[in-house]
Amino acid sequence: MKIKNKIDSSVFIEADSDAARIAAGAVSVTVDREAGAFINGSLSISSGVPNIRIGPIHKFNPLTISCVPSTLVTPISTFIFDIPAKHAIATAALGALLRSTL
Repeated sequence: MKIKNKIDSSVFIEADSDAARIAAGAVSVTVDREAGAFINGSLSISSGVPNIRIGPIHKFNPLTISCVPSTLVTPISTFIFDIPAKHAIATAALGALLRSTL
């Protein structure tokens, strides 16, 4: 399904079973099932570093923004584990399952 206000317009909304896209000329947001999410144009994230998650259980270590250097003597990891409480039981069960197979 594609919705346009004029037949030759570059502004449209498009959706199908594999992808969705909102476009206004060169600026667009696309979410594709296979390829992921794409943002074309300027991007602004108004969140602090400790609130940015990478995957389900990793987030940035707050010490990375404290200007404390990571050295061989005092290593500081970039990411820390932050398991959401609602998924902790499932993660523990998965860990027990993996442990029993070893």
